[in-house]
Amino acid sequence: MPHAASSRLSRGTPSTASLMHVRAVELADTTDLLVFRADAYRDLAEVLLAVDRPGEAASAAATALELHEAKMNIAGASNARRFLQTIQRERS
Repeated sequence: MPHAASSRLSRGTPSTASLMHVRAVELADTTDLLVFRADAYRDLAEVLLAVDRPGEAASAAATALELHEAKMNIAGASNARRFLQTIQRERS
């Protein structure tokens, strides 16, 4: 789903992309696959940032970071941390 949502976002339908990413997170949250869930939250954060919802984007990015840390995925956590810091800098 994230690829379809990203495609819709690039074609100018951000509300559809946001809804699709929210649904992707809902589906991912039904699993115990932490990295899959973290990736869904990261994708959602990117879309929320693109549609000018930085507060929600930061929350989704923080969740992605927490999930990567819980899995002890060092590379994923590092990337998520940098992305979250970028969002926080843009908000200030």
